[in-house]
Amino acid sequence: MTFYDMKLLFLTYGWPDNFDASGFDDAYVRLREFFVIRSDTVAGARPIIHALREVQQAEEDLARHSRRLHNGVWDRFPNKRRVQIRKLERLTRGKTQRLESVRAKFEEVKLASGGWESEEEQIRKTWRKYLRDRIRHAQNNLTFMTGRGSHLYSKEQISEQEEEVATLQKRLENVHEEPTSVEMAIMPRRK
Repeated sequence: MTFYDMKLLFLTYGWPDNFDASGFDDAYVRLREFFVIRSDTVAGARPIIHALREVQQAEEDLARHSRRLHNGVWDRFPNKRRVQIRKLERLTRGKTQRLESVRAKFEEVKLASGGWESEEEQIRKTWRKYLRDRIRHAQNNLTFMTGRGSHLYSKEQISEQEEEVATLQKRLENVHEEPTSVEMAIMPRRK
C-alpha cells in the first residue's frame, strides 16, 4: 500500500476533523482485499506481459533498422557496396522473421492463459475465482460446524457462518460491483 493510497483513504473518510471510523475500517478491509486480487491478477498475467514486451522490443528493433533505409538508399549513402546492401537486407529479413515468431509466441501465450481482454476483465475473473474459493472454504467450515464439530460451536457462531456464506454468494452474483481500482475500493459501499 503506497503513501498516496493511505492518504486518499484517510482524506475520503474525513481525517482529522470528522473522521468516520467504521467507514474507514470497512474501506481498509476492502482495499486490502483488492490488493490481494490485483496481486493475483498481475501474477497470472506475467507471462502475457513478458511476451508482449518481447513483441514491442522486436517491433522497435525492426523499426530502428528500417529507418536506415530512406527512399531505397541505406544510411543515406547511395554508393554503398552491394555486399553491404545484401547484409542489411538479410538483417531486415531476420528481424522481420523474429517479429513474426515473437507475435506467434505471444498469441500462443494469450491462448494458453485463457485470453486477455482488458485489465478490468482480468480483475473481474480474479474476483470470481477468489470469491468461489472463499465460498468453498466458508461452506466447509459450516459443514464442520453443523456436523462433527457441532458440540464446539454455538448457534450464534453457526448463524454467523451461514450469513458469511450468503454474503459471499451475493458478492459473487454481483461481481461487477467489486472494485477494479484503488479509488473504487476506497469509496463507501452503496447501500
